Amino acid sequence: MEDGQLLRLPYRKLGPGAFFLLFLTAFPALAQQPSTGSVKFTNQDCLSCHADGAPIVDQKIFGHSVHGKLNCTDCHRSITDLPHAEKLPKVDCAVCHKKEAVLWQHSGHAQALGNGALKAPSCEFCHGTHGITKATDRQSRLYWANIPAICGQCHFQEYKEYRRGIHGQALASGSRDAPVCTDCHGEHDIAAVKGGASWVSAARIPQTCGQCHSAERINSKYNLASNVLGSYMQSYHGLAMQQGTMTAANCASCHGAHEILPSSDPRSTINPKNLEKTCGRCHPGIGARVASAKIHESFQPGNNPLNDWVSRFYIFFIIFVSGILLLHNVLDFSKKARAHYRNSMGKGAEYMGFNERCQHFILAMTFILLAYTGFSIKFPQTWWSFMFFGHTDWLRWGHRSVAVVFCLLGAYHFTYLFFTPKGRWQLKALSVRKTDFVQFWQSFQYYFGRREDKPRSSGIYSYVQKLEYWALLWGGMVMVLTGALMFNEVWFFSLFPKWLYDVVRTVHLYEAILACVTIVIWHGYFVIFDPEIYPGKGSWLHGRE
Repeated sequence: MEDGQLLRLPYRKLGPGAFFLLFLTAFPALAQQPSTGSVKFTNQDCLSCHADGAPIVDQKIFGHSVHGKLNCTDCHRSITDLPHAEKLPKVDCAVCHKKEAVLWQHSGHAQALGNGALKAPSCEFCHGTHGITKATDRQSRLYWANIPAICGQCHFQEYKEYRRGIHGQALASGSRDAPVCTDCHGEHDIAAVKGGASWVSAARIPQTCGQCHSAERINSKYNLASNVLGSYMQSYHGLAMQQGTMTAANCASCHGAHEILPSSDPRSTINPKNLEKTCGRCHPGIGARVASAKIHESFQPGNNPLNDWVSRFYIFFIIFVSGILLLHNVLDFSKKARAHYRNSMGKGAEYMGFNERCQHFILAMTFILLAYTGFSIKFPQTWWSFMFFGHTDWLRWGHRSVAVVFCLLGAYHFTYLFFTPKGRWQLKALSVRKTDFVQFWQSFQYYFGRREDKPRSSGIYSYVQKLEYWALLWGGMVMVLTGALMFNEVWFFSLFPKWLYDVVRTVHLYEAILACVTIVIWHGYFVIFDPEIYPGKGSWLHGRE
């Protein structure tokens, strides 16, 4: 029976043994199918021509490359039959290397190629073609010690200057710490130096150089100055650069770009004998005295004794003078504040008793502490959180401890509202009524000149106090709920998904920001900055309106 007849037999006529025999027969053929279903030939078919015909492909070299396990047609995807067309489309590396391709498309090399510069480097120029090996291979075109020579095929002058410079000399001696082209310019996303995206643009070159020259390991290993980036940032040039002046001198302006030499080298642009010329490019007629002191070390203590003494004198003098002035104003303020307090004591009936003033004081303290510790946790690099550096556990448990006090105060306040006569009276006085909305609308009419008389509240509390009070209760409950959910992460994740935790944390953050903004804008104005009561309302001290 022929194979074709066997395949046409009905299923019911084939036993299990026949199916097993058919599987064994077909399996080797299935296993030999190439990765591209439409291609019916192997690498050996390609090498039958290209082993000795242009372009020649060395099978051994290709086999040891990073692409050695791929089929030729995985890259040359346009080939569907042999013999193929003499001219083939260019290999598209982006099929596999999508991320690198996107970066390269925004590079200066890609722009040059798109503008018609046919010799601008593309993937194969830097990486090679059939013999691409890992960057850790010493024979690789991308091995760190080979990169300057590869870039030097186009950038001849820069390569010559680099080899003469201290970095090129260090590379020649075998130092891996020596920066090569890609360490300063980047790899696939190399941008034009004049563009803001370039690693060596005027705005970014201090940080690029600082990658090595601010590294403690490199500075200690090669006995280099440790504060060159910091001293530059404090200098006139550094401050001007930080303020957006891109014409201010940067690292390359003084040290050079590729032929960088130590100051002890007579050829160096920063050699003391050459500083007048170097600085004179921007400051004509600056004179030779510029070399009388070390540029980068001028801000470090001990390098200029007279400057150190002047600094110490002014620090002492500033503290002394500001201390006298501050003492004077503190005494003046306290005298006037006591007079203001005595004058306000006799006005109006008491509406905040001692109990309520204590609640207000505890609320104010817990609110301030929660805001301070909470934002210190969220923004650890800010100036207000420096005191907690290295003490994260103290900060977190401090925040939680104050939150517990806040919760206890809330529980006591609700008890006070519903179970004491004064509390029930306060709750009734603070309840929102129709007249509050009318007063709110009339206030805007008054502010825009549509009403002559300022609206007056019919009760002890106006819409201003009521809005603030109920906003505080609502915001406090949201903060307590979200804070309680985040109190124990292990418990939370045992019951709820991670995305819900992120939502809870976001609500907690923005509710805190909303509370702080409201306190500053609304409460701060009506109890401190309102011209009718400035410099402050004393109700929180004596309880009177």
